[in-house]
Amino acid sequence: MARRRSSGEVDSLELLLDTICNMFGGIIFITILVVILTSAQTTQVRKQSESAVADLNRQNRADELKSQIEDQQAALADIQKTREILSDNSSANLEQKTTRLQQSREEITRRAETARRWLKEYEAMASSQDVEVQSRLDNAQKRVAALEVEVNAVQSAHTVETRLPLERRTNRKQMLMLLRGNKAFWIPLGRASTLIDHRFGQDVQIDDMVTRIIIRPKAGGGSWCQGNLDQVPLFAEIIRRAEPQDYFFDLYVAGDSIEAFHAIKSWALHKGYRYNVSPLEPDRDLVFGPATSLNEQ
Repeated sequence: MARRRSSGEVDSLELLLDTICNMFGGIIFITILVVILTSAQTTQVRKQSESAVADLNRQNRADELKSQIEDQQAALADIQKTREILSDNSSANLEQKTTRLQQSREEITRRAETARRWLKEYEAMASSQDVEVQSRLDNAQKRVAALEVEVNAVQSAHTVETRLPLERRTNRKQMLMLLRGNKAFWIPLGRASTLIDHRFGQDVQIDDMVTRIIIRPKAGGGSWCQGNLDQVPLFAEIIRRAEPQDYFFDLYVAGDSIEAFHAIKSWALHKGYRYNVSPLEPDRDLVFGPATSLNEQ
């Protein structure tokens, strides 16, 4: 009986040990399974995150490219609009210049024909006239030669308006004016220096270097050339004191004052003034050298 009881206790202990081992084995298996599943889910989540980030980057890049395309299209539209405006202005200016050129050529040709007719008359009378007639004949020949030179010059010119006044031998007085920054600066030099109120001449600095004169516009000076120029004090003073048959404008125009030049040109033509135009580089001083004439020849 004792041996049998001892054998039963051993079997129970073995069963207990087997149960405990199986339980630990199950726990280890479950742990390994959980680790494997967690690793697989982590990999899947990482791939989804990377894919989402890549999609977001692609979307941002697409939006950036779309914005750049819109900016380029807007810039292209502005360039096209500017080109159309410039093309229209160029065509109008070319037509006006061509008309003036044709009119000037016809006028000078007519005067040349008149001079030739006088020359023929003088030549017919030369054999029976005295020294005075011969002198008049010489003068007529010189006049014909001068007119022929003017005809050739007009036929080869493209900007007659920049050489106005056409009649070089005149007693008109210059009114010197510098255009910069769409402002007009009165230059108190030449035969018309005392014409306008002296306060307008204070807008420029004049350096007399003996061999040359340097003109510099002062900061804050000048008169804006906008709207009705009759309301601008400088031009109102000119209208009040300078008759068109006695004075003409000598304009020195910087590249940043094209609008001011067109305004003054239209105003001057409307008032009956002649004008002469000389281009001036931006930010460069106006210099009158020894050979520069301050009076119209």
